[in-house]
Amino acid sequence: MKFLIVINLLLCSFSVSSKDSKWLKTFTLYNQPTYYKSAVFAAHNETSFFQLKDIQKTVKIDSFDLHLLNACLFYVCNKIRIKHKLLPFKMDEQLKQVASVHSYQMSVHHFFDHYNSFEPALKKPLDRFKALNIEFVSYAENCHKEFLEDDEISYLQLAQQAIESLYNSPVHRKNILNKNYVFGVSGAALEKTKDGFFLLVTQNFYNN
Repeated sequence: MKFLIVINLLLCSFSVSSKDSKWLKTFTLYNQPTYYKSAVFAAHNETSFFQLKDIQKTVKIDSFDLHLLNACLFYVCNKIRIKHKLLPFKMDEQLKQVASVHSYQMSVHHFFDHYNSFEPALKKPLDRFKALNIEFVSYAENCHKEFLEDDEISYLQLAQQAIESLYNSPVHRKNILNKNYVFGVSGAALEKTKDGFFLLVTQNFYNN
């Protein structure tokens, strides 16, 4: 898949285990049962994850494994942290919900922004953290969007492409490499438009 046709990053950023959020109840891809939703994070680390065969599977829109991509995004991001001699981010299921909720909201309401004008309770990143009961000292958010075109690409390659695009933007890289953030998770969604499908990725970070 040639996923570099359209790539957008939100150039502004914000630096400041539970049941799935009610905001995710209608998010079909998120609610599909898969090993990669949560179990993978307890079973693997930043070395063993990259030995899994599934990460080399070709992405197919009609059988998209959202949580496999989310896991790839998480470990690819941590690989960059380790390369820079930083501690890898810890997984936080509630934080993944925060990120997933925003990506899903962007996909169903067809917007690309840190601010959500369609759901008052989820308007700002701070609102989304509060809605999912996350206590923090400081937090941040990155957002990424790219057009998906049918071609051959693996889940790992797609994740690498998305994280690389974020990393190449100084304001987003600052969040990825912030040594103070303990937790850092990505949540993706697919947006269907008349022109085709877009991948939306939200990254959220915090320390407590």
